[in-house]
Amino acid sequence: MHANFHGATVLSDGAKADGHVGGPGVRARLVDMRIAALHTYPVKGCHRLHHGEVRVEPWGLTGDRRWIVIDPDGVGITQRIVAALSLLRVTPARGGIVLNAPGMSALGVAEPVDGPKEDIRVFRHKPPAPARLAEPAAPWLSAFLQRPARLAWQADPTGRPVRNNALPDDRVSFADGYPLLLANEASLEALNGWMDEPLPMTRHTSVPQPSAAPRKWPVSIGPPGTTSAGRSTDEAAISSAGMVLSQPPSSTTPSTGLARSVSSIAIAARLRHSIAVGRTWVSPIE
Repeated sequence: MHANFHGATVLSDGAKADGHVGGPGVRARLVDMRIAALHTYPVKGCHRLHHGEVRVEPWGLTGDRRWIVIDPDGVGITQRIVAALSLLRVTPARGGIVLNAPGMSALGVAEPVDGPKEDIRVFRHKPPAPARLAEPAAPWLSAFLQRPARLAWQADPTGRPVRNNALPDDRVSFADGYPLLLANEASLEALNGWMDEPLPMTRHTSVPQPSAAPRKWPVSIGPPGTTSAGRSTDEAAISSAGMVLSQPPSSTTPSTGLARSVSSIAIAARLRHSIAVGRTWVSPIE
């Protein structure tokens, strides 16, 4: 575990701007945590990649959601719209990616450094963000998804500001809203207690961000009975880019340092947040 990992923890009341979490109570809760899994999605909505370690950049984890599949209107296509997107497997390659899918030949796609510019939207109601189109991928994606589809690349990772609960200079990839999305296994266990059959972390999907702030904070992000005051779990901007998150070998022994259960997908945390907020109107596009 990198010694500076505390810079990537979720900020709470008493947290300092340099990423150090304030208060002995908060530190005590973090010291026994460890990373259980690290996932990235080279193309937003594709099948996940597993990592033993991954570098944190200001806009998210290295290589995470810098590409996105869009429709003819320039709006992102997600698994909520086309479930087959989950079968898309993407392999990072030098200067690009390789697309693989059932019934399709592999397709290498170079980063369209000089490709056509277009302002795209991750969701229809989100502000536009600059991107470049990888035109050779359009016929391949359209055939696989059986609908018109194009592939866009975030050439400039500083081109998409974080809209809410962030500093003016905070930026994000083509992720839903924030550079890092966190979940912990205690929350997953509690969530599975409400379900007929338990599901693994990878089977959960994020719930759309509520359109209004909840009446009461905080939101529970830890074991039952434990709360973290301040921002919700998936609203922490990157305050110390450049550190490396690592997943220790399978073991019951906590890793050293201020470890934390981290995943690049918002799952139990955002679902619990939605439950705490109650029923709110959200765009059906998400």
